Amino acid sequence: MKIGIYSIVILIILSTLFACENTSRSDAPLYQFLPENTTLVYRINQEDSSSQSFKTILKDFQNNTLFSKTERIMFNNSFITNPIIKQLEITGESILAFSNSDSLASHYTYITKQPKKPIVLDSIKDKKVETLTFNKKKVTKVTIGKQVHFYTSIDSTFVIGSHLSPIKNIIGNITFNDSTFQKLIQLPPKNGLTVLKNNKTKNVWTSVHIIKDDPVTQAAGILMERDTLKPLLSYFKGQTPQELTVPSIIPSDVNTATVFTYNDAELLFKNLRKFKNDSTKVVLRIAESFNEIAKVSREGESFLIAKSIDSQIAFENLEAEISEVKEFRNTTIYKFNSPDYFKNKFGQIIALDGANFMFEFNGYFIFCSSEISAENISSAIMSGAVLSKSNAYKDINTNLTRTITYCEIGSDKAVPQMLNSLIGETEKNINFKKISGYDLAIAQYTFENNFAHLNFVTSENSGNSTAIAGVSAPSSIAINETILGNPVYFSTRGNRKKSIAFQDVTNNLNAHSSDGTLLWSKKIDEPILGDIKEIDIKRNGRKQLAFVTKNKMFVVDENGKDVSPFPISYKDEITQPLAVFDYDNNRKYRFVIIQSNEVIMLDSKGKAVKGFTLKKAKSKIIATPQHIRLGNKDYLLFQEESGKLNILSRTGKERIKVSEKFKLNKSDVQKDGNSFVFITSENEQKTISQSGNVTTKKLNVTTDYFYNIDTKLKVSLNDNLLRVNGRLIELPFGIYTKPNLFFFNKTGYITVTESQENKVYVYDNNGTLINGFPVYGTSAAIITDVSKSKSLQVLVTADEKEFLLYTIN
Repeated sequence: MKIGIYSIVILIILSTLFACENTSRSDAPLYQFLPENTTLVYRINQEDSSSQSFKTILKDFQNNTLFSKTERIMFNNSFITNPIIKQLEITGESILAFSNSDSLASHYTYITKQPKKPIVLDSIKDKKVETLTFNKKKVTKVTIGKQVHFYTSIDSTFVIGSHLSPIKNIIGNITFNDSTFQKLIQLPPKNGLTVLKNNKTKNVWTSVHIIKDDPVTQAAGILMERDTLKPLLSYFKGQTPQELTVPSIIPSDVNTATVFTYNDAELLFKNLRKFKNDSTKVVLRIAESFNEIAKVSREGESFLIAKSIDSQIAFENLEAEISEVKEFRNTTIYKFNSPDYFKNKFGQIIALDGANFMFEFNGYFIFCSSEISAENISSAIMSGAVLSKSNAYKDINTNLTRTITYCEIGSDKAVPQMLNSLIGETEKNINFKKISGYDLAIAQYTFENNFAHLNFVTSENSGNSTAIAGVSAPSSIAINETILGNPVYFSTRGNRKKSIAFQDVTNNLNAHSSDGTLLWSKKIDEPILGDIKEIDIKRNGRKQLAFVTKNKMFVVDENGKDVSPFPISYKDEITQPLAVFDYDNNRKYRFVIIQSNEVIMLDSKGKAVKGFTLKKAKSKIIATPQHIRLGNKDYLLFQEESGKLNILSRTGKERIKVSEKFKLNKSDVQKDGNSFVFITSENEQKTISQSGNVTTKKLNVTTDYFYNIDTKLKVSLNDNLLRVNGRLIELPFGIYTKPNLFFFNKTGYITVTESQENKVYVYDNNGTLINGFPVYGTSAAIITDVSKSKSLQVLVTADEKEFLLYTIN
């Protein structure tokens, strides 16, 4: 009986030894042939014959703008150009691997199923072929110029590489064995390219599936936590991912940003203390006010953005830590008395030295180092120059996930570094100076149990990345004195450039270039009445500025010098802004000056026009005189305080007799077809034909109703209801300025400003809001074509001593 048992045991041992000696690896998955110390794996999968081949997939990424500009192409030139690789006709799965060994830094190992056709070396020129043997396995060494390749077959698996050592180890079954990697590689392969990388910075394995859909490159996958390490993402265990919203606040000229979200501040601090080995208690009061925090770096400054759950509660929790410093563009800037709070509490995730100042905008609390930083950041945010409106962000927005645990944002030079961190090789192998054309990248992480979902998106440059879609970030012109009246654009240097003229409270007339440089300043005795007019009085293309004050008429050239014989002084007070008529668009101007009910008409030389017969109206003239042409006839319109509307010829004689008197409200009379149209103070629309017939239409509108017609554009504004050529646009409720109309390149533009929220809107003649608007501004906006380029410039007042210039691209 014992003999029988011993015999069975011996047989089992012998059979086991025999089996071990003859173990076949024919059914082993490809990843079991990976070299020892593998740190980077490209897994290529071709699901069927209609799918891209592995060569096509690799070639697509080799031609990718970013990868092709690295010193060593992502997939290694010696692999791509290898004539042996080119012979392979692979379907299904194949693996390309790299090791972390410095001696193997430029070498590859490629693993696939045994090809159906044998390798043919005869057609390869200038080659040297040697046969080596290891553990009874034949290894073929092929030298082609400076490149050396080794290949062998192990049962049904084909292995080729540029270094012998990994091949020998694979034959000896000394292969890569990492438990975290095993979990990732055993996930079902996706069609195309998947990259698995050991990220030493975050101590995690990354598996990402690369999707290339010009111009967007997206990598979606999984990060696995290493058992023996404590990575960054472990801080967020137990947190519910929150919506990513800070791109709507981050300035568009951001360099880098790090964002994280949480729903349980106490748990987050507990995890942070655990990894910091810190048993001290922390104050939760401030942290519990927020659920999304970002550190943002832009040129010359870094700051924090914290999104509040409830802004009122957040202010209450911050009350003991803040004190008011100043008002800036309707925003209060506070001193933050705990400048190291975020550094001390969140230092392992983000750190900011000296968060000394704070302001709030739409529920977001911004902490920064100085008052100047607070003003700069506030200016960018209020003007709408934020990341979510930029061209670069709009390119990738549809590829982003809505919620995140952790997020990294990089622009310009940070983009290749981010991509390298996720799916590339070691940083020393990339020449970052050669990489360009990728303006923005966002890496989103969503934590779940012991792994994180990754979504990385970047896009090739399609224009000005920091430009807001349709409008650029604003430039600022700071003024020493408070602005008085409306600015005006005027042409300088023979129409080649546009400058800005305005008066300040000291009555100086100032001219600035569009880049903010002060060109000249001229002392004027009194405030200018109404708008400054641009003219070409010498008819040589050089422009002048014409205007009146209470007792003088001025014509000033582009250098701020008086044009003779101006200024002309008057004893009696001038009561209306200057009217400038150019009947035939030949720059033979007529200037009309109003002194109560008296009318003075001058020619370009400052002399009274003898043929103009209207010297005095029967009552006070209450609006700036107008010139309107209907057909081939000129009409001059004068509104009187008595309600009489005078419609005269060029000579001042009555051209249309209007017997009816109106409740005039000083607004302009509009040209509508072949008739005159205006709105009375009783909200009646009056239409006067050229024969003098008057029709009345009662309007159901507010007292703030505006009506403006110019060429092919008809615009009205009733409270918050804007109509553009009949198209109704419902603006947010507010108080709006009168719509201004402009025409450039056969396109009309309408500007309106909401004066409570200080938002400037620009629409085109189709009633479409220009991309990037509304933007910040406190005044009515004016538009010009700067330097006769295709771009348009929008000028608004920022505050009493500052203008903002936006460029419509």
